[in-house]
Amino acid sequence: MCLKRYTKRYETPQECAAARFHHQWLSAYARPLHMPCLLFVGSRHLQFENVSGRHAVPSDLVVLAEHMGDAARIYRKTNSMTRTLAHFDVRDYRRQETRVSSALADALDAERLRLGPGRPLLVIESINVTPAGRPVLTTLARFAADRVELLVES
Repeated sequence: MCLKRYTKRYETPQECAAARFHHQWLSAYARPLHMPCLLFVGSRHLQFENVSGRHAVPSDLVVLAEHMGDAARIYRKTNSMTRTLAHFDVRDYRRQETRVSSALADALDAERLRLGPGRPLLVIESINVTPAGRPVLTTLARFAADRVELLVES
């Protein structure tokens, strides 16, 4: 069976990087959405599997934006995720999960981390939740594996 592909092109590498990050976030944390698999990352394009069904439309962004609110503006002002969450009346939260995995650097990772493509990366994804278990903060970080030490204490 031949996999159908869709290529999305971007004006700048920064726009492409932002789109890649958004796709990763939505794939991980907006599970009700059926996100296409990201098949290839170039410096100015992303290649996805072509998914049949209803495609996203601009009005879908309103629903997503309602969940995001003014968080970016408030974070820039406070430079604190705890204060940003408190602004939205989230005063108590805890780390529910931290997932540590590995990946190989693609062109974008290599540029950002100043290393060669194909070098090993440490990928850390985390989810913070309220006491009721509602997710309030997710993070995705990528590190050059040979520049990081991981210490786990009990």
